[in-house]
Amino acid sequence: MCLGRFVFGLRTAPFAELSQAHQWRWASNQRFAQDPALQYVGRGESSLDLPCRLAPEITGGYSNIKLLQTMANRGEPYILLRGNGEVLGYWVIKEMQIREGDFFSDGVAQRIDFNLSLQRYSEQQGAIGAETPLLPLITRLF
Repeated sequence: MCLGRFVFGLRTAPFAELSQAHQWRWASNQRFAQDPALQYVGRGESSLDLPCRLAPEITGGYSNIKLLQTMANRGEPYILLRGNGEVLGYWVIKEMQIREGDFFSDGVAQRIDFNLSLQRYSEQQGAIGAETPLLPLITRLF
């Protein structure tokens, strides 16, 4: 999987699972002496959680976490691609939780677990999605 130019892999940030949540919006309209009428008003929020585990001696280390934090600090949506080439659209980094453990005597962690939370960014929300076609973005990644 690839978020922008960050490729998730054994040497960067391997993840073992992907958790997805999707919502759909329904408005409730009150009616006299009847049950409320529901009206579909559109797609709601979608989110992804990527729990990752780093072992700096074997896999990626702190530099990969710093890179993801830098991407989040830019406040921009990034294209998300699956390993099979499926385009999942634009996503923003909402949250990152980091847990370190199994420390060496110098205080450096042997194990770094982090959870990356992404939220779908609608192309209609801003100029980036409206003006940037997907194909040039994809071709710039490789």
